[in-house]
Amino acid sequence: MRVRLRNNYDDSYSITVTLPVRPTELYDILDRLGTDNKWDNAYINIEDEYIPEAMREGGFYDDIFKLNILAQRIEELPPSGKAGFTAVLQAHEDFNLDDILLVTYSMDAYPIYPCSSYAELGEIVIENDMIAADKIS
Repeated sequence: MRVRLRNNYDDSYSITVTLPVRPTELYDILDRLGTDNKWDNAYINIEDEYIPEAMREGGFYDDIFKLNILAQRIEELPPSGKAGFTAVLQAHEDFNLDDILLVTYSMDAYPIYPCSSYAELGEIVIENDMIAADKIS
């Protein structure tokens, strides 16, 4: 996950990093940025395709250690899990870093059926009794 970090108090300090990294590297990043993590002084812009565009366009202040965990969780998801993760986030407009992180831990609660067309999706729905047979016309 590519992330652009900026010091809240001084715009001249900004860096782009690829997460996840080891915690000691996060401390090094904060040192290079000239800030600490205690008071949310790091302004974060995410440049990852799996994060909804609304969150990528605007930045936010949060704990980069949590962001690092999110990057690690996304990296560990299989391709179908990443697609499902993006779909779940796109279905909800209000989200914050804590909510997004929780979604990665509950991906098994969302049924993900990889398919390449609407016809294939329809077959999956019918075969798994997701729609009552009398509702199909």
